[in-house]
Amino acid sequence: MNEKRYQDQENVYHSFICYKCIANEETSDHLAACPVDKEIWKQLEEKIAEKIWDSISSDSQKKVDQH
Repeated sequence: MNEKRYQDQENVYHSFICYKCIANEETSDHLAACPVDKEIWKQLEEKIAEKIWDSISSDSQKKVDQH
């Protein structure tokens, strides 16, 4: 996949290596686990979890808290 992206957009992608950590090949799996983005992913997960929790009725939240 990366090779095709690189070939199709050589002016954008100059290398297969992640430009953030410069240590690993930039794959879909790596983009989700790049150590440079670890804190960003953690913050996003917390925000999403909070939005989901807030969308649940307070009665349902109480039921979850009891378990």
